[in-house]
Amino acid sequence: MAGWRGALVLAAMMAASCKPAPPPASPAPAAPAPAIVAPVQAASDAPPTIDGMYIQKDACPGEGCYFGRMQATAEMALFEKPAAAPVVVGKVAKDEWLDTVTTEDRFAPVKGSVLADAPPMKTGDTVYRLGYEGEGCFDVWDKGERGSWCDDGSSPPSGIAWDKTPPKEDGSQGLWVQVKRESGPGGWLRDPKELRCIGYQDRDADCPALPH
Repeated sequence: MAGWRGALVLAAMMAASCKPAPPPASPAPAAPAPAIVAPVQAASDAPPTIDGMYIQKDACPGEGCYFGRMQATAEMALFEKPAAAPVVVGKVAKDEWLDTVTTEDRFAPVKGSVLADAPPMKTGDTVYRLGYEGEGCFDVWDKGERGSWCDDGSSPPSGIAWDKTPPKEDGSQGLWVQVKRESGPGGWLRDPKELRCIGYQDRDADCPALPH
């Protein structure tokens, strides 16, 4: 009997050893590689802007421009600060004297491409036209530097092809002049034209003396 049982055990062991091994477990699928996102290159050659607007501090566009002590020739709105929808904080009365605190010119730079070398600008450079200097000349931003460029009447002007589509503006564009008053709150004037005693030329006799 013992020999019979031993034979059965031996047969079972031999059958187990001949049974094919289970297939190895499939490896877990590899995690997908993270998408490679190209970094957005900053337009370092473009002038700094806020909402697309270049803000030129202490601006005085035009030939012989000067803002100092001046007199209003008409009533003007006084705003809290430069903005697309500025808040009115008061009114300047006709004949009121004002003192300039600071100015800023806000505009969207116009992009252009240099067609011919005009040192320091080189053919193929991307440049940006900024504020007006007077006598057909403008500030120009070229690779992080500000310089002057004058329209000589050629086409395209002075070898620069300027974008024909006007750049988008945020509604705050224009010349802003911050003033203080002898009485009442100060504020900002927008594109003021009703002023006298501004500029270095053609000043009335009663205008304050110019600084030396």
